[in-house]
Amino acid sequence: MRWPIAMCKVLGRTTAAYRWFAVLYLLTAFFFLPGLIMGITLVAGNEALYAIGTPFAAAVIAIIIINVLQSKAPRLLPKYLRNWNRLPLWMRSLEPLDRLIRRCCFCFGKYNAVPNPGDDDAGDGGMAMADGVKVE
Repeated sequence: MRWPIAMCKVLGRTTAAYRWFAVLYLLTAFFFLPGLIMGITLVAGNEALYAIGTPFAAAVIAIIIINVLQSKAPRLLPKYLRNWNRLPLWMRSLEPLDRLIRRCCFCFGKYNAVPNPGDDDAGDGGMAMADGVKVE
């Protein structure tokens, strides 16, 4: 059961590709979602939280199951569920959101691939990860 390590790798790769993702993740996970849950509970009660949270949790679990089956056993899925290509780009990629955020906030640029750590003209002191993302 090593899924926390796999989740950390996914978050790390996403943060390496999109600088703004770490800030968005922290704000969402530790401020917006807890505030939303507390607000729903305080205003409408636990029943409203269950009425909203149960379908949301069911959808998240279904998406996770579909993703696992897509990578492990795609033959078990119907043809239209074997990939997410039929969905709009904004539902299957962070690229549209990245373009919007980079247009609004210049401080969140995208990392560019760097030369191999052995190259002398890299100028980064050999500080590059194996997948080509520069470590600052």
